[in-house]
Amino acid sequence: MTTRVPKLGLLVLVLGVCSLGLQAQEAPLDATPGLLGLRLGQALDSVPVPLTPKKGKARGAQRYLAQPPEGLKAGLALLREVVVFGYKGYVIGLDYKTGSLDDSHALLAYLEELFGPGTQDGYAPRYRWKTQTYQLLYDRNLFTGEARATFEYLQE
Repeated sequence: MTTRVPKLGLLVLVLGVCSLGLQAQEAPLDATPGLLGLRLGQALDSVPVPLTPKKGKARGAQRYLAQPPEGLKAGLALLREVVVFGYKGYVIGLDYKTGSLDDSHALLAYLEELFGPGTQDGYAPRYRWKTQTYQLLYDRNLFTGEARATFEYLQE
């Protein structure tokens, strides 16, 4: 005696098995919102480099100049400056700055390697990566060639 599976039951079974492979995966930016051991949301006292307060505030957050080792690189890009934005003891923003056109190109290539291709804003050398929680903005100055990559929480 053979058992017959109703067509609707078979369809549900097939859809259930197929959906196992289609579960939402975490976006790379959600997994690593930052570079070089700095992450959004980490406690300021756990930042692996010394922080020096920087004059002025940005949107109510205290700015700190991170003191990375000389010759700090993100991929092949030499970083000129790293700024950490802190609020109530936590990192809420990160700014990575380059000092030359070559380093700016190398930083963009490194970001694309880590997070995939960003969305270009118009014709400017400005790229954006967004998730539900975070945003990464890469912006290069056309005149100086310097670039900055800014990690921040999305405004709610």
